[in-house]
Amino acid sequence: MDAGSAVPPSRGLSRAAERPALDTIASYPSIPSQTQVSAPLDLATGELLQAFDSLAKWELQNVARRYLDAGHRLSFCHRVRKADDSVQVRMASEQPRAFYAGLQTCGLVWLCPVCAPKIQAVRAAELKLAIEHASAEGLHVDMVVLTIPHGRRDDLRELVAGFRKAYASMTQSRAYRELAAELGLVGTVVSHEVTWGEGSGWHPHAHVLRFRERGGPPAPSGELHDHDARLFEMWRRAVERRGLGKPTVRAFRVQDARQAHEYVQKLARAGRFAWGIDDEMVRSHSKRGREGRFSPFDLLRQGAEGTEGPWRELWRTYAAVYKGSRQLVWSNGLKRRLGASEGRTDSEIAESIGERYVWARILTDDDWALVRRHKARGVLLQVAELAGRDGIELYLSELRRGK
Repeated sequence: MDAGSAVPPSRGLSRAAERPALDTIASYPSIPSQTQVSAPLDLATGELLQAFDSLAKWELQNVARRYLDAGHRLSFCHRVRKADDSVQVRMASEQPRAFYAGLQTCGLVWLCPVCAPKIQAVRAAELKLAIEHASAEGLHVDMVVLTIPHGRRDDLRELVAGFRKAYASMTQSRAYRELAAELGLVGTVVSHEVTWGEGSGWHPHAHVLRFRERGGPPAPSGELHDHDARLFEMWRRAVERRGLGKPTVRAFRVQDARQAHEYVQKLARAGRFAWGIDDEMVRSHSKRGREGRFSPFDLLRQGAEGTEGPWRELWRTYAAVYKGSRQLVWSNGLKRRLGASEGRTDSEIAESIGERYVWARILTDDDWALVRRHKARGVLLQVAELAGRDGIELYLSELRRGK
């Protein structure tokens, strides 16, 4: 399309460091999203910078597909038509948002930049409702961050396996059961996270959301109540028994989940990105890393930008370790206690459409092959949102002339 078109070109990923992580689908308005934040201003040019690039997830999925073996489940996601179905661009009825129907999905929340936002939105909504239910019951809700020592040469699979065995050993110990009884522990939700840094290698850690009846709120930052100090000692012993080194108390944190949520919401009202406790639990692998560390989706960003580095090897290692893992692990009976639905599987969420639409444009196999060849899956949705069905026709005509 010509330079005067209403359809914006992709900003690409060359300025990825200026953008927040992947957005969530807008079908869940209770979930904070980057698109709710006003666009920042480029003071040098007066240009309103796009706060979230809606094309990024499609670009990152292309990189993930290249990094993985041919025939991998992700390779077909939002690329291959379902059998006995047609590919369609649909316009949602409640908001100006276009989406695809009739395409295969992978439902790989750890690996797929296209499926992950949709699944994460549902999981965050489930967790948010559980936190609200717990608060209404007068339960204390806090988040414990557990880490293990790690080094540049450590193997990720061994670190993750050791971490999980140490956690299982700790929670099955008599000391932990006694502490749980003392605190009136109702249950936990565990979310694993990993980052990578050039100097320190893989860094697996976990966020443990605790729902408890007693013990009061966490101590001020930098301090620990006696019961939390005891928990750290249990963790330290469990990690050391696994031969993983000696954890430091400086990396052990206990934070009031509700206070954290209120704080980030306050920042959001001041024009910043809202990242609640529910988001921290489910979106950690797709957020941007800090201080020289890379989240898994950061590895894809580096590859998309063409930055030299071991991104493909790192991504393949991460994918092999985390594929098939549950993103959130709820303790037995906790969902039922807090009124949360058992819900759908990740694949079922990714597969579902669940939105009313006002119009649809069927794409022929030739149309879809053209869109794929030009890597225009994301752009076509932007065209539909900004220029409707007439815009789709014009854009496809432009692609055909550019064969």
